Amino acid sequence: MPAPGRLLVAQPFLFEPVFARTVIYICEHGENGTVGYVLNHPLPSGTLDLFPGWTDCDVPVFHGGPVGEERIHILHRLPELGGDEIVEGLFLGGMFSQLESALKSGDVNTADFRLLLGYSGWSEGQLEREIEEKSWYVVDGGAAMVFDLPSADLWKTAVAMLGRKCAFFNNVPIDPLFN
Repeated sequence: MPAPGRLLVAQPFLFEPVFARTVIYICEHGENGTVGYVLNHPLPSGTLDLFPGWTDCDVPVFHGGPVGEERIHILHRLPELGGDEIVEGLFLGGMFSQLESALKSGDVNTADFRLLLGYSGWSEGQLEREIEEKSWYVVDGGAAMVFDLPSADLWKTAVAMLGRKCAFFNNVPIDPLFN
């Protein structure tokens, strides 16, 4: 079942470009619906292009989802930045000015946070219906899945966690017409 701290894994035949082969970190799930962030769709431009003057470091920015794409969010494991603790040691939000200072001084590693433009959201009961339809699978997440794996490997790693029943997913071509 979906819950904060768990991951949604898109099945390979979900062809909607925004969600194709995505892994989404669930931050909120309850009677008002679900909010999560796509972890494995980096944008072609990083912070130097998207936010000139913010920092001298070119930090990757990820497409968190199709809702509220004008807002940037921080998912991190840096308690000193503040924010809401989703699960133990993993936070959403915080002080951008502190992150900027820590980046400039070299006190923070870019592997300890993700910058996400937009988010993914479902109304009450919508995600459960999509899970029943097998559009999504749910696996346990953790800071290692969120921060330590290259984003290009995340979907295949999450699929492997689904076990033998879904092992063939990793062999499905991105475009089945090329099979």
